[in-house]
Amino acid sequence: PTVMNWSIIDTPFDEVGFEAMMGLLAHVTFEMVMLEVDDPEGWVLGVEPENYVDVAAGTPIPFELTVSGTLLEAPTTGAEELHMSVVTDDGFVLARRTLYHLP
Repeated sequence: PTVMNWSIIDTPFDEVGFEAMMGLLAHVTFEMVMLEVDDPEGWVLGVEPENYVDVAAGTPIPFELTVSGTLLEAPTTGAEELHMSVVTDDGFVLARRTLYHLP
């Protein structure tokens, strides 16, 4: 799943700015969206699909990540972090997520 966290301060200016940004993004179509994984140890065996094209903002875009070993949602003894980002072809980061890998 893709997760996007917004943190805004509860003031009229921030509310207006947030609503304006959401209004702009509601009409955006991204040419290409892909999952980038920071994997210096080589645990990732594959990402499917490689990318999505012509993605309207707000469209669910699931990715399947195949790794050697086990992926966990929460840290545990012996697990190492695996950082992922959903990005556009222009380098705009839509979401970030950290999972934990056990060999």
